[in-house]
Amino acid sequence: MASSERLELGMRFGVALAEMNEEGLREVCTEDVTWSIPGSSRVSGTSFGVAGLLAVQRVLHDAGVTAEIQQVLYGRDSMVAMLHETGSKDGKTLDVIVASVVELRGRRIARITANVSDVEQLNRYLR
Repeated sequence: MASSERLELGMRFGVALAEMNEEGLREVCTEDVTWSIPGSSRVSGTSFGVAGLLAVQRVLHDAGVTAEIQQVLYGRDSMVAMLHETGSKDGKTLDVIVASVVELRGRRIARITANVSDVEQLNRYLR
């Protein structure tokens, strides 16, 4: 899969996730997709399947978290999306860098592992 195809896959994923579009996520993710997030916040742990991804996204959306793509790196069967995630709600703020390792199986996203610059800040924001 060429870098441009992986970038397109990642962008389709990002749009579907932001829009909480279940069908769109099913088109770009494997049935057994996982999303792992460090810490002890409401979104921490491993979420399974498209339903799990949507549950995490609902929490992030409701908490006012936004993500800006800073850079995308490409591996043989993976990508890393460098994100700047911010938010402000109920007197709390979030400002972290997230390196999301996206593992591919075939032409679909199979696993997402988030690496967060300040896990304690994420925990406080999403308590």
